[in-house]
Amino acid sequence: MQSANERRRKILAVISIRRHDIVENLAYEFCVSKKTVFRDVDILSLEHNPIYALPGRHGGIFMVEGCNEGKKYLEIDEKNLLVRLLDFVEPNDRVILLRIIRTFSLPDKHT
Repeated sequence: MQSANERRRKILAVISIRRHDIVENLAYEFCVSKKTVFRDVDILSLEHNPIYALPGRHGGIFMVEGCNEGKKYLEIDEKNLLVRLLDFVEPNDRVILLRIIRTFSLPDKHT
């Protein structure tokens, strides 16, 4: 039997490939309840993984558009620090810093 962490990593990998699935399919595939799938996705999301759940008729589990599992993203405090530093760098360095922020910031969820 796999651990909860192993199951969460597998859910993340599956959604990274499929980009979206319904909770019922994942619950069946991983032999857990729908509630467990939602809880696993909440935990993954809180760990700054680009995955989220949408309840309701057209809901399910989604990978944030433009994100890939395995890619490293800036933490919120890291991004905020870089944004604050923009005011203190030379114009050429500002362009580079902005590019770093854009490249490594977690895209917004499209909900």
